[in-house]
Amino acid sequence: MKLGDFIWRQSHYVRPLYHAYWQELNRKLCARKPGVPCVSGPFVAEHISTIGRIIKLGNVLEIGFNLGHSAYMMLDLGHASRVTSIDIRETDDMVKCVQQIKEEFSNRFSFFHGDSNNHDHWLHLLRSDVFQTGFIDGSHDRSSVQEDIRLCKRLGCDHFIFDDMHEKTGPGVIPAIIEEGGLILIALVGCLGVFRLADGDIFHNKP
Repeated sequence: MKLGDFIWRQSHYVRPLYHAYWQELNRKLCARKPGVPCVSGPFVAEHISTIGRIIKLGNVLEIGFNLGHSAYMMLDLGHASRVTSIDIRETDDMVKCVQQIKEEFSNRFSFFHGDSNNHDHWLHLLRSDVFQTGFIDGSHDRSSVQEDIRLCKRLGCDHFIFDDMHEKTGPGVIPAIIEEGGLILIALVGCLGVFRLADGDIFHNKP
């Protein structure tokens, strides 16, 4: 069975409570419009809850905010102590969702607009932060994912969550992980891949 087929089948087994949770979440965060190019739904809430039982997320650096569903769930489900999100886009809907999350979670959430591949900027701006987990869901081409992995490593992340691992919607994710190296697979939870940093990785330091 292909990895994508395995992920797709796993994504359809969701406890009823997460369907209700997802409906409420969409009500708060600008319900997704037809044509939004991403695969999401109540199964993501269950997957993030599962990951929170596998690893301690702690302070999360999220690359790729979109409409904030993942950031909201990591905070609301109690798995992340704090989330800092970066996104290169800045749409009206995105601004509304950022405001909603800030209102609900106050200083547990920060958002920055910019290109995550500009490492020098983020290493300076976030130099006082200590991150435990990188949640990578920005551009899904190989080179961008690889740069995002390197940024998370340099900012001290020990754990990495990739959304998504499906070869159709995230074609560059698996190639980037393999080429970059230094990560060890912990679990596949639906379309999300959970990894830890290998011991002695040379990029695991702050400048």
